[in-house]
Amino acid sequence: MSFNAQKSIHLVVLPHSRHFIAPLLHECDFCIGGMPTEVVSSYCHLGHLVTSSMDDSLDIISRQSNFIGQVTVCFTSLASCLLK
Repeated sequence: MSFNAQKSIHLVVLPHSRHFIAPLLHECDFCIGGMPTEVVSSYCHLGHLVTSSMDDSLDIISRQSNFIGQVTVCFTSLASCLLK
């Protein structure tokens, strides 16, 4: 198995009791094959937003927006069928 550092990222998730460590982790380099990986605070994985704070509110807002958009498209399609 091989990993590509250019296609890899790392997301550090800490329990609330250890959040004081977070600034220290940004000073560390995590490397794959001698190449550093990108540090992120959130990442979209399989359509869900994963954050380092383990807060789901941004993912929930995104899902609500998608749902409202799909309902609007459905209503628009139904309205155009009824008007014919």
